[in-house]
Amino acid sequence: NAAYWVIRCPADTVKTRLQAGVDKTVPGAIAAVYNSDGVRGFYRAFFPLQTLDFPFTAINLALFAAYKTFVVTYLGHEPGVADLAVGGFLSASVTAGLTTPLSIATTRILMASRPAP
Repeated sequence: NAAYWVIRCPADTVKTRLQAGVDKTVPGAIAAVYNSDGVRGFYRAFFPLQTLDFPFTAINLALFAAYKTFVVTYLGHEPGVADLAVGGFLSASVTAGLTTPLSIATTRILMASRPAP
């Protein structure tokens, strides 16, 4: 799991800069972050990304499990592919709504520039 975070954090940093229009190309974003903050700049949001990912995963899995229980209990059958697709959509949508404040905070941290010396 550590390798996942080592790769994900720099990738999210570059992706966020591209989505926000701060940089136009991947090489440009990489150069801008490195020139501004060095390697450390790619990991500025390491802990905020984790504080977003863990609650998102926990809430999403709990809601998805509750939906599958609902299908069995109230609809009277084991969840099929369509049931699982609906459950995934609903649980991810609700979870995204609940964790939006954490997502916004993470984006702001990723976009923050290091103060000039």
